Amino acid sequence: MNLLAVSETDISPPEFRGHLVREALVNQLQQTPKKLTLIQAPPGYGKTGLLCQIYRAQSQPSLWVNIRQSDNDPINLIQKIGAAIAALKSGESFKSSQYQSDGFTPPSFNPWIFSLIDELNEFNTLDIYLNDVDFLQEVSVLDILNRLIRNTSPNVRFYITTAKAASFSYAHLLMENQVASITQEALRFGKAEIAQVFKLAGATTPCAGLLQKMVDLTEGWPAAIYFAAINLEASSLESFLAELSHGQVAFDRYFVERVFERQSFGVQKLMLKLAMLDRFNIEICQLLSEGDDETQQLISYIKNNTFISPIDASGTWFRFHQLFNIFLRKRCQFDLTANEQNQARLKAAHWFKELNNEEEAIGLALQAKAYNQAALWMEEAFPTVVVRYAKHVTYLDWFKALPEDVVNQHPRVRIGYIWSLSAGRQFLAAIEQMSLLGRNKQSYSARVQKEITRVVALANCAAKALKDEVKTVATEVTQWLSEWNDDSHYKNINDYHYELGIAWLVKGFSEKCNSDFIQARSALNHAMEHFQAYGSYYGQCWARSLSAITYAKQGFHHEALKEAKEGYEQAQKQLGDKSHPGYGLAALMAAINYEYDELELADKYLDGALEYLKEQSSTDMLIAAYETKTRLFMNDGAVEEGIGFLKDGIKWAESQSLKRLYLRLADELVVWLLRHHRVAEAEQYSSHYDLILGDAAGFQLDRLEHKIAARSIVYRMLDKQEYEGALMVLKQLIDRAEQFGHLRRLAEWLKLEAITYWLAGEKDPSKQAITKALGIASAQNYYRLFLDDVALLSPILKYAEAGAKGSSHHAFLQALLNKITPEEEGVVSNSVDALTVKETAIIKKLEQGSANKDIAAELYISEGTLKWHLHNIYSKLQVKNRSSAVLVAREQGYL
Repeated sequence: MNLLAVSETDISPPEFRGHLVREALVNQLQQTPKKLTLIQAPPGYGKTGLLCQIYRAQSQPSLWVNIRQSDNDPINLIQKIGAAIAALKSGESFKSSQYQSDGFTPPSFNPWIFSLIDELNEFNTLDIYLNDVDFLQEVSVLDILNRLIRNTSPNVRFYITTAKAASFSYAHLLMENQVASITQEALRFGKAEIAQVFKLAGATTPCAGLLQKMVDLTEGWPAAIYFAAINLEASSLESFLAELSHGQVAFDRYFVERVFERQSFGVQKLMLKLAMLDRFNIEICQLLSEGDDETQQLISYIKNNTFISPIDASGTWFRFHQLFNIFLRKRCQFDLTANEQNQARLKAAHWFKELNNEEEAIGLALQAKAYNQAALWMEEAFPTVVVRYAKHVTYLDWFKALPEDVVNQHPRVRIGYIWSLSAGRQFLAAIEQMSLLGRNKQSYSARVQKEITRVVALANCAAKALKDEVKTVATEVTQWLSEWNDDSHYKNINDYHYELGIAWLVKGFSEKCNSDFIQARSALNHAMEHFQAYGSYYGQCWARSLSAITYAKQGFHHEALKEAKEGYEQAQKQLGDKSHPGYGLAALMAAINYEYDELELADKYLDGALEYLKEQSSTDMLIAAYETKTRLFMNDGAVEEGIGFLKDGIKWAESQSLKRLYLRLADELVVWLLRHHRVAEAEQYSSHYDLILGDAAGFQLDRLEHKIAARSIVYRMLDKQEYEGALMVLKQLIDRAEQFGHLRRLAEWLKLEAITYWLAGEKDPSKQAITKALGIASAQNYYRLFLDDVALLSPILKYAEAGAKGSSHHAFLQALLNKITPEEEGVVSNSVDALTVKETAIIKKLEQGSANKDIAAELYISEGTLKWHLHNIYSKLQVKNRSSAVLVAREQGYL
């Protein structure tokens, strides 16, 4: 999405000359500014003119946006507001690229919307002027407007014009007395205003009697007053008023009889042709005119007529006043043949196409029923409109307007439609369209058949990767690359780089899942090169994400963190503070920082991430976010919150058919339930996901359930004291981790082996296993690997310390032991269960008499989380209130 594509017409106020300044209204609004000023009245009441006056009377920073029908595509509206901010911030740093899509369409516009809100909130004061908001009809764009109004600071004020009842929500502002409403009653002209209008027009001011008559007959309707002042001599004024004796409807008739039909036949036809366009300029007038005289007459008419309005500051572009436009479009049906109407639209379409304004050209061609021409342009346009600028909503609307027989003649149009559906995650509809292409493929040229084969196969691979179907996609994408990795197959180099970037990305993802790390990194490097050549920052950030995941899966946390940080910084710089790739990289950094025992940093990176990851991310990023957040809950003592969070995650993953995710979360859940001695619940989830073994021989590493949730299987065997069986399972897991080079997993299995031997009373084998685990962990700082099982591991680590002096892991072991507090070791034995570090900090605050609100603030937790902690403290100390808790805690040595 190129911000330069936004015309000045879209983000600058028109220049109204000869309009009466409504000083009283402007002053009133300045004296008591509200969050929302709504100017609502039927056509002809001077809404845009008043909006311009308010805009020019203000001294603080202001944005102006002209709304058009095309803004019902959310991308267009976001792009337009972003361009207005860029224009206001010219000369200052502005992340214009944060509102761009460069080949990867976000599933929601939340990051862009929040980025817009952040940009707007940076201003101390800011006024935003939105003209003709009633053009916005789609729910998605009204939601954007709702959120901008609701979530910007009180110093960001909105001034909005609409001819109809507002479709967006502002009830909350009404309740807060933050709405100023300007209605048609306030906009009506009285005698004094009418006299001023005539004076501004250089016309003779009517006598008092005529002024009163005008007020009575026009009901102060500004459009009628301006028309009379600009166009009528004194002698015509009496006639005009006589014909208005039956109200406004008669004025329409008067306009037909006295204005339109007084024009020459050529000017009439030109007006009718122009009325079919959303906007026009002098060049288009000349294009559609049948002679120079008609053009010159219309130009003269434009300069002094109320019913042709400028729509930009330079006065280059115009449109007919809404009231007049309605009349002209109705008249078109009678005065122009269908062929004349379509020819005019098509001429204008070609003119816009020559200026590379493909969107306006295609829209007009479709209106002209020039379907083949529109289809040809759509074939050219979809790589830009859909793939690069993410305007799949616009493309879908175009496609729906085409007859099926035309679509069948233009297969690349259907290819664009497939990309649009895929971008909107409408995979079933995309598959149906792929099937249609396949059935008709033989009727196309050999070149087109090849393109169909290529695009459909790649779209299938991408869809399977998004759905985590890695078994089949690895083979398919490898075959695709062997066949299409040559730029001679493509119409232009950009298409080549974009498609190859996606293919290598899918290849890297699938090889990573299959633990072929060398192939994965090689593929991701290729993807990075193609996305750099294509200019896709989204693509580059996704490649970095998967590269970081590849390192992390091997257990190379330092390398993974370095890669993730570089990607995160690039996402922040090029995509803005909020983006789907940025949040994915943040989740990876959170997981690694948690492993380093940097809990506050991990929590910071996770803030707000999950909402975006659920919209668009790989399963690995979702796993990182869910597991890390759960572990942070548990570390804070918020056990119920952590368990509830996992259960919700499992339900969501199942609803999305993300099997690898829900199995990993079920594995995490069972482990935490067993750590907290909630065996019945653990049994329930283990049974549901087929994680219960008859004996160790039933463990099968080639089964997805057993491979992903092996940890919970081992913990259940330990809980049942099936130590021999647990060691048999761990032997398989250790062998596999060594075979594929999964260092973090290997350290985890060795840790569990050490625990198993220790519980079985075999201390020396336990020491050997923990020593190996520490040797691996010390190189990558896997602190939480041990701290999350501290109650079981503390005696084993102390036993291993005796022989660790001089070893490579001795410093790591010392640092690890220093992190273990007496409470975590379970030294306090008088209580039902030992208080955690966080709970001990809270009990000390209780002793000081601190209020809940103050305790929560000092410990950087919510009051809700604090209440959970207090509930757990009272339960563990077997008390019912604060004072009793402090007494018992003092007795048991906590204070």
